[in-house]
Amino acid sequence: SAYNMVVNNFGGSKSRDFICVQSLDGQISFFEQENFAFSCFLPDFLLPGPLVYVNTTDSFVTVNSSLTCVSFQYKKLSEIGQTDS
Repeated sequence: SAYNMVVNNFGGSKSRDFICVQSLDGQISFFEQENFAFSCFLPDFLLPGPLVYVNTTDSFVTVNSSLTCVSFQYKKLSEIGQTDS
């Protein structure tokens, strides 16, 4: 049920690649290299939309169901994320 993904070195990591996968149900899952790291659900989610990673703020930008642009910092997502799939 994956819709789109972003690849970068989230959280300021310089030596590792991370993958963020947004699914059709509003869940975003993070993978470090090839290993699952954590996942969480985006609030106020109806349909998947564009997902962009902003390096300077270490955050993800997308739109919610009200078509409002929202931003989520990687650190905050990792704190609330669940490590079980």
